[in-house]
Amino acid sequence: MSTLLIRNIAQLVTCDDSDRILQNVDLYCENGFIKTIGEALDVTADETIDGRYMLCYPGLVNTHHHLYQVFSRNLPQVQSMELFDWLRTLYEIWKNLDGDVVRLSSLTGMGELMKHGCTTCFDHHYVFPAHSGDLLESQFAAADALGIRMYASRGSMDLSKKDGGLPPDTVVQTVDEIMADSVRCIEKYHDDSYGAMHRVALAPCSPFSVSAELLRQTGSLIESPSGYLHLTARENLAIVADLKEVERRDIDRVLDIVHLTKDADRKVGQYSLGMKQRLGISMALLGSPKLLILDEPTNGLDPAGIQEMRSLIASMPQTTGATVLISSHLLGEIEQMVDQVGILNHGKVLLERSLSDLQDNTVKLQVAYQGVTEPPLPAELNILHRSHVGRVYTYIVRGSSQEILRRMQITEPVLLESIPLTLEEIFIYELGGADYAVREIIL
Repeated sequence: MSTLLIRNIAQLVTCDDSDRILQNVDLYCENGFIKTIGEALDVTADETIDGRYMLCYPGLVNTHHHLYQVFSRNLPQVQSMELFDWLRTLYEIWKNLDGDVVRLSSLTGMGELMKHGCTTCFDHHYVFPAHSGDLLESQFAAADALGIRMYASRGSMDLSKKDGGLPPDTVVQTVDEIMADSVRCIEKYHDDSYGAMHRVALAPCSPFSVSAELLRQTGSLIESPSGYLHLTARENLAIVADLKEVERRDIDRVLDIVHLTKDADRKVGQYSLGMKQRLGISMALLGSPKLLILDEPTNGLDPAGIQEMRSLIASMPQTTGATVLISSHLLGEIEQMVDQVGILNHGKVLLERSLSDLQDNTVKLQVAYQGVTEPPLPAELNILHRSHVGRVYTYIVRGSSQEILRRMQITEPVLLESIPLTLEEIFIYELGGADYAVREIIL
């Protein structure tokens, strides 16, 4: 643990609710967080600073920057240009960006911010020339060298001049390239812990440089519930309640439903991912909606968190009166929470049936025979698919399990086992086509 003590600060600006200014006080920090403010503190620290004759105030937050533009800001030929001409001219220079240019311009820009009291920088970088390397890595390296907190906004452009946009072809990317690198940047650099020094946002550029498809797909990357990490769960819910024009007294009700009452006054930055998921659900429950839509609610959770979320969701129709619609690729989890299933493929509904109907109407049999050849099977069996490995045969048969097993006994198997089709199998083989002939299974 690193510690810092600033002694005898002449004027300390608190920015608290009363806007107090304290005189001749000490400030003690642990690992970069303020722990105590007061007069003549009885503490020692790894580093002590004499604060006499000094003014101490909270670090300022820069909310918008384009750090890479620092290296080209003094070019005389662009000083009097209107925006579009300015951009067209500079894009021809920016198309040669590389990691060194971005690192040096970031050092310069963030150094200037720090000189004037800024401790957090939010930068929007949207120019990614081909073969320019990992430009966000260069920015984070510059931030680490300076000790400034950085929120890097991974910008993007997919419309070039030939598409009616402003930038040249060499600085735009396809939607697929942008999505893949956005995921990479989030997984590599984003830290959602309280007080994190590295964070990543996604921010497509201006409407004249991006397509509607890019905007849609960027929005679709959001899977984790949002929240203000420096606020408590109760404070987050108060903000959402006000936005939804819901009475704040509803907050206690939704906290109880998602089992967060005892943690309601903890900062969200201290929550586990499972707790954040539950907080996200509580936000959706404010105002008692009749329909609740959850996207990948168990994504990223550990086994205990998955079990907790599974139980919560299964209980919600009774506890809230809402219909719960879950979108997920984790079909093994879906199978344990739902009673009605729909499968979508490329925007089309392939099926919508009760889970019990899907599983009761078709049986998977595993059968082994005494001989090496398959005996004649009962003609009345509606066999949709068959395969075998060695002496073990697998059949997909339509009908009730009890009746099918009775009829199969006449083949005198040495092994006969009925296995219900899982939801994953139905989904995979429905999309896979003829292998399991599931289109016949579900009709």
